[in-house]
Amino acid sequence: MLEKSEKGMKNRGVFLLFVFILGFIGLIVQLTHIVFVEGKNYNLAVLQNVARRESSVVLNDKRGRIYDRNGIVFAESVATYDLIFDAQLLNEQNKLNEKKQKEVIDNTVEYLNEHFGFSEAELRQKIIDNSKNSYDVIGEGYSYSEFKQVKEDIDQYKVIGVFYREHYERNYPYPTIASDIIGFVNRDFRGAYGIELEYDKYLKGKPGRKYGAVGEDNTVEVNEVPAVEGDDVTLTIDFTIQKYIQEAVATFREEMEATFVQVIVMNPNNGEIYGMVNDPGFDLSDPYDLTAYYDPDVLEEMTQEEKSEALNTLWKNEAITNAYEPGSTFKPFVYAAALEEQKTTLEETYMCYGYLRVANRKIKCWKPGGHGQQTIAEGLANSCNVVFMHLGERLGRDLFYKYQHMFGFGSVTNIDINGETSARNLIHTVENLNQVELATSAFGQTFGITPIQLITGFSSLINGGNLYEPHLVRSVQNERQIVETRQPKLVRQVVSEEVANLTKEALAGVVNEGTGKKASIAGYEIGGKTGTAETLGRDDRHYIVSFIGFAPIENPEVITLVVVDEPKASVINSRFAASIFVDVMEDVMPYLHIFKEVEEESEERVPPTKNEVEEIEVIIEDAEEGTSDSDRDGEVETDGASEADGGVDTEGGVETEAEDVEIESDVEGSGSEETQTEREADRGSNEEENGEQEEPQ
Repeated sequence: MLEKSEKGMKNRGVFLLFVFILGFIGLIVQLTHIVFVEGKNYNLAVLQNVARRESSVVLNDKRGRIYDRNGIVFAESVATYDLIFDAQLLNEQNKLNEKKQKEVIDNTVEYLNEHFGFSEAELRQKIIDNSKNSYDVIGEGYSYSEFKQVKEDIDQYKVIGVFYREHYERNYPYPTIASDIIGFVNRDFRGAYGIELEYDKYLKGKPGRKYGAVGEDNTVEVNEVPAVEGDDVTLTIDFTIQKYIQEAVATFREEMEATFVQVIVMNPNNGEIYGMVNDPGFDLSDPYDLTAYYDPDVLEEMTQEEKSEALNTLWKNEAITNAYEPGSTFKPFVYAAALEEQKTTLEETYMCYGYLRVANRKIKCWKPGGHGQQTIAEGLANSCNVVFMHLGERLGRDLFYKYQHMFGFGSVTNIDINGETSARNLIHTVENLNQVELATSAFGQTFGITPIQLITGFSSLINGGNLYEPHLVRSVQNERQIVETRQPKLVRQVVSEEVANLTKEALAGVVNEGTGKKASIAGYEIGGKTGTAETLGRDDRHYIVSFIGFAPIENPEVITLVVVDEPKASVINSRFAASIFVDVMEDVMPYLHIFKEVEEESEERVPPTKNEVEEIEVIIEDAEEGTSDSDRDGEVETDGASEADGGVDTEGGVETEAEDVEIESDVEGSGSEETQTEREADRGSNEEENGEQEEPQ
């Protein structure tokens, strides 16, 4: 009995050992399956995630930066990230066992909920509803700081079924500074306007591509053609000077309304533009936004075509596209040409009776009683039209036409930005420069030029006679090399250094003793010229006032042009432009280390003369009648058949009238001299002043 019991216990032990061995073998088999089969499938899922993320990926090129001359960034490309959800890949996890698939999906859903706040329920529904969708953008526009950790996790394959696309957005740190110079990019990230367009071939770079696939040995093979970053562009624009200009214009706008204001600040010795403002401007962060310029009701009623036209007008760089009559700012060119061709001398005098008869027309000077006997320097200081009509006659049509084009009028300056116009069709042909056209052109009327043409040509009058191409870009470079450097380009020498020096001295007289006193700045020697003219197509009687000036006199380092289009005031004169000039130059000159040359003197109160008192009374009377304007350059009266057949035709008619009046007077008790410019109240008056004098012919 005892023997049977011991034998039974031995059998049960053998059986339990056998069961244990079988269980152990089963465990080994299961572990082997997990490690070598399910592990392989899991690795395959990860590899598929990587391969899908890396397959045929376009690597966007990073557009180059735009800098000011001192390295301040005007435009840059900033990386942004889009988050893509791959429901198809997550559905393919059925190759794993059910538990492992659930873990993968749970991990992805929980991760997206934790980092982005996406609803877990909605994500799970996406996996069911979009089982074949491998590219579902569920988030976009994340900055690098927002996306940094997620990017690292995806790159390290810590989450499956999610990947990202990196691309770039154009960022303008100062979106309202120099906007019409910088320009902007279109939706394809290519230049659409301004420097962005003109230098697009340098800025845009080249995109790359990445290819990925799972190989037979369960490895991801990735082939990559790297993207090439665009080159950087450094401008001649100085951020600080640009800001000074915009602040001066803003100050002017607080006190005065005007349609447009243009200001250019340039180095007259090499054509580098330090600053250029066209006001109103626009915001580069949203260049298509018109809400700042139109009421909501007006915008709602505008057609798409009208909106496009409004945007193109807003974006247009008026300094290089807007043609206008230069008025008296053109007189220094005639002054220099006449001296260069020895058609006059500094000692020769001309008599101004207040008008001059040219052919069958009586063309008035701005001063009804005339300026009397004057040298050409005095004529320039007083802005006497009669003196310059005489000089135009001395030059003759051929030489006058030659010098207009020598100074660059009627041709593009080749400034390195898109959209420049030559205004060629607004310059008289030599055949059309008849006597009247030659006379009025000699004081800056009946033809059109652009602001960039004026400041470029004027620079040659003060830098020794050399005409340089204006430019906005100093260099193009990248991390490896300087691609291109813009050197000053001398176009031609227009007048001799001697004549240029004489012209500088005469322009100093304009500010010190003549019509440009409002542009004087205490302690500095300033030269310049005022100008006022009607806009081309005179039916509406709209006026443009301007001032162009430079400093110092001896060796000019900076030149500034101010053009104010249609200032809204009862009395229109060039003091509006001069005030902006002063505000700009008072900041710019110290910034450029141009220091005061003369001691400031207190102004003495000088009582006005009897004639000056009479002029003031006339001005006040005219202003009260609301008919006074400014700086007229002459009025043409017809005494018979017209000789204006060759005049500039801007609206289908011949333009022959021209006014630019500059009246200098001292106001009693004011303690300072005041330059005022008025339009005659009766524009049709034929009264002749100083009848006892001999009538000029």
